[in-house]
Amino acid sequence: MYLQRKQRKKPLNKEKKQYNRLVSKMRIIIENIFAILKKFKIITEK
Repeated sequence: MYLQRKQRKKPLNKEKKQYNRLVSKMRIIIENIFAILKKFKIITEK
């Protein structure tokens, strides 16, 4: 999954913007899960 980028002098249409928002939301959730797992690993090692 990659974010859609505008082409030279062509803005993104509504569908591509909506797709980018969906991908970004999913990415944030996944990154937060990894952060929690890393934090949990640090706590359990001590």
